[in-house]
Amino acid sequence: MTTTPDTQPHGNFIAFLLREKEPGDKRPMFEGRLSLPDDPKVEYGFPLFAHEYTDPKTGEVMTMFNGSTDPVSLNAAPMDQVAALLKSADSSTALVSLGTLQLRARQLVLFPNRFKNEAPDKDRPDYWGAYNHGSNQPVLRIGAWLRKDRYGRAMFGGSTSYPLPGKSEAEQQDLAPSLDQLEQDGVVTRGMPEKAKKRGGGRAD
Repeated sequence: MTTTPDTQPHGNFIAFLLREKEPGDKRPMFEGRLSLPDDPKVEYGFPLFAHEYTDPKTGEVMTMFNGSTDPVSLNAAPMDQVAALLKSADSSTALVSLGTLQLRARQLVLFPNRFKNEAPDKDRPDYWGAYNHGSNQPVLRIGAWLRKDRYGRAMFGGSTSYPLPGKSEAEQQDLAPSLDQLEQDGVVTRGMPEKAKKRGGGRAD
């Protein structure tokens, strides 16, 4: 966990390009994991599917991503993972400030950050979005930078945080730490996906 000048905690958000992805297939574009701001060591896996849409204001074709996290954390014991899947589905939803978009439990979305070009001198994320963890918890903000891993493949690195009351999205982005600071503080994971790390025997740093 790290804090910004407004004392906001941040959780990890990281996703790697799926190596098996082929043009036009139905596989997700990325696979990743995230943690909640107040419990950064507990991570949830998720796929990210890519979709193109037309920006109603500019007419530009943009790419957004969506997916759903696993119902149980990656840190959970094997039997706890089984038990979580035996429970009834969480039917809670939460409205977020993305127009009329409604997120079901465990759903997350990422959109191109329309605030980034307003301040090119600032390190605002490339993508921003929201995550509904469910269980009556607040909807989380997501800020993510699209970059390359050590093998030159696309990846997302960023963080989750709780919305700041009375602050616009642009103001919250400017209060948040940069990607470099998040990595230095150990909030955002560095390196390569777990599969590649096992094959190469390297370190994720």
